[in-house]
Amino acid sequence: MILFFAGGIKSIFQDILYSRNAKNVLSSFYWDKKEDLKTIKEKGFNIFLDSGGYSARKQGVNINVQEYGNYLQKNKDYIFTAANLDVMDLEQALENQKYLEQIYPVLPVYHYSEYAEKNEQLLKDFCDKYSYIAIGGIAGMNPDKRLLKNFLNYCFRTITKYKNKKVHGFGMTSLNLLKEYPFYSVDSTAWLVGGKFGTILKWKEMKMENNIHYSDKEQMINENIPIELINDYKNRLANNTEELLKMEKWITKLWKIRGIEFKD
Repeated sequence: MILFFAGGIKSIFQDILYSRNAKNVLSSFYWDKKEDLKTIKEKGFNIFLDSGGYSARKQGVNINVQEYGNYLQKNKDYIFTAANLDVMDLEQALENQKYLEQIYPVLPVYHYSEYAEKNEQLLKDFCDKYSYIAIGGIAGMNPDKRLLKNFLNYCFRTITKYKNKKVHGFGMTSLNLLKEYPFYSVDSTAWLVGGKFGTILKWKEMKMENNIHYSDKEQMINENIPIELINDYKNRLANNTEELLKMEKWITKLWKIRGIEFKD
């Protein structure tokens, strides 16, 4: 499994990730379009390009598909893969897919909303045409665990009927989900919570502890967490990066033992 560190494209974070050998980052066209992807690629990073459509809508902004296409044209030699422009209207999303595919083979995205609306055929159509498919539409919705499980059960039950299909899960880094479903790749901002909220991640006994706060010195001592994580948020980000890489490695090994090993 590949874990893309969302938000890591910013220059302030690149050195932190690179120092911990985290080379997979997710870039948002909406937030990061001024970044030099050529230079970032030359540093050794693999870049997953997302349109940032969801973030843009939250800001009351609509992304122009031609502008996104121009950006793809300019940077297509520097990215690992890219996703379609995410919009609320399915017909428009399919038009975006068709337009962008003339420039770059963008990943189609199957959303929870389409499943909820009983549009199950759409995922089958994606499987017929594409080898790499993204699953999303969960951010901001907070569906209960039963509904999310039903959605993912349908997705993987359908996708696994086809051979050699890869699945990217947008924002799906819950350890329970990663153990149950064979994602080829996922992305996460979990590593950034150390800077924003002071949370310190710790991979421990095949589970991720995320309830440690830098202000709780006693717990940090009990968990053998270095005290220098208290005063410097960059140290916390580096720590969180290391712990997520441990999880990535463990999940990859788990699915290999189960007989699933992706090859590029």
